[in-house]
Amino acid sequence: MSPEVIGLIGFGFLFFFMYLGMPVGFCMALTGFLGNVCLFGWKGGFSQLGMVPYATVASFTFCIIPLFMFMGNLSFAAGLSENAYSFVYKLLGRFRGGLAMATVGACAIFAACTGNSIASATTMARVAFPEMKKYNYHPALSTGSIASGGTLGMLIPPSAPLILYSILTGASIGRLWLAGILPALLLVVLFCVTIYVVTKVKPEMGPAGERATISEILRETVALWKVVIMVGMVLGGLWGGFFSPSQAGAIGSTIALVILIAKKRKSSIKDIAEALRGTAKSVAMIFTMVIGAMILGDFMTASELPAYLVKIITDYQLSPMMVVFILMCVYVVLGAFTDELAIALITIPILMPALDALKIDTVWFSILLVVNQQMGMILPPVGVIVFILAGMLNEVPMYTIYKGILPFAVAMFIAILMIMLIPQIALWLPNLLMPAKLI
Repeated sequence: MSPEVIGLIGFGFLFFFMYLGMPVGFCMALTGFLGNVCLFGWKGGFSQLGMVPYATVASFTFCIIPLFMFMGNLSFAAGLSENAYSFVYKLLGRFRGGLAMATVGACAIFAACTGNSIASATTMARVAFPEMKKYNYHPALSTGSIASGGTLGMLIPPSAPLILYSILTGASIGRLWLAGILPALLLVVLFCVTIYVVTKVKPEMGPAGERATISEILRETVALWKVVIMVGMVLGGLWGGFFSPSQAGAIGSTIALVILIAKKRKSSIKDIAEALRGTAKSVAMIFTMVIGAMILGDFMTASELPAYLVKIITDYQLSPMMVVFILMCVYVVLGAFTDELAIALITIPILMPALDALKIDTVWFSILLVVNQQMGMILPPVGVIVFILAGMLNEVPMYTIYKGILPFAVAMFIAILMIMLIPQIALWLPNLLMPAKLI
């Protein structure tokens, strides 16, 4: 049996294990181990299984993940999301659909503190949904803005998925984070335009709120100083070359810890313990998935499937743009039915040789992939954020939430097309501030 056939059979087993409900990280690791056994025998399979986990996570680079996740959990406990929402609410609340726009804006600000989509969505569900309900917003618009705004945590630095893509592709994490800023701002604008159009057609969907005074706006602006200091120190220091990504995570965590202790004092001990517990759970899940992806990637490389993929692309003379378009369509379909991050971890090691052969910029492709993943987090039938909101907001039926996210999904699709057709949306900022030749 040829290595390519073994690789294809391995893919079949991988999705079979996922269908059985096995955790994705273990699915990838088991498939990779069995594949290596078929190719190299039991000794070779156990050798890979013994070496890869340590070789993968022993890298100092992996300190970035727990440090930024800890910073995010501390920021959540310190109530920085409420500060962000109050600030944007005072600015936009008086407009029709303004509360929904404020929710999107607050999600963007909070994402810059956490880099976590689920944390952003769950926080806004607690903070923003009662306000929108108070002003008689339609539940579809309320939940749609919360779900779509929550996904911005995947794109705005310090984005956890972009950290993983940096590790998997070898791209600079600084360039990836810079590349996510303009696409994230583009999505914020598109989401706000979507809200404007929806409330223009159906004004009853999002009535105007109360007009804030100048003094109230200034007070909320001043209250945002903690967010500005933390984000400015972390990202400014990183991009200014004052410290490394790992040091940036440590500094951000320290600032978030000081903010939490200063705000809650005695009760902060419980919040710190909860933040540590949440960080440990998330990091364990991510590390398991990365280790599994590395074992699977070694097997796929040995099976020569990546080289076979490159040969197919060469034989059919597919252009780089056509290849990217096909991949984006495939990712949309796969992301609607299974975990988006898992799909990326499975496919990136296989695709990298093809991307290199076509000279496709990995930073640009990673941003496209993240926006695609954002769609997957809200699209039926397995939109994870939709399920979370349905569990938190028992009064809103799931079909209402899905109805509300459809216009925002269209906005995401438009963003993907724009970034594909105008790569500088993603590449202009990193090329300006961190040219590749200086990395």
